[in-house]
Amino acid sequence: MLDPLSNEVKILLSLIDGKGKSRRQISKETNIPYQTVVNVIARLVEYGFAELDRIEDNEKFYKITEKGIKELSESVSKERKAIEKLLKITEVVQ
Repeated sequence: MLDPLSNEVKILLSLIDGKGKSRRQISKETNIPYQTVVNVIARLVEYGFAELDRIEDNEKFYKITEKGIKELSESVSKERKAIEKLLKITEVVQ
């Protein structure tokens, strides 16, 4: 499971709209350095969470896969449950 605060999750979230995006677009949207985006995208493709959508003018565009959507959903769900648990503890203390 991915860490919800990781660069992987930030990049997958930027791809969730289903439109293919270039690594430069992703870097700009997420404020993650370009070279880091290049490395993370390579890992996401290796894991099957993202895939090459197309190549235009020597620029590669990537999109999230069904597997990536599932992984992202599980990561977010896990964090949501942790937050809900924390809120319940806070309510008991008050």
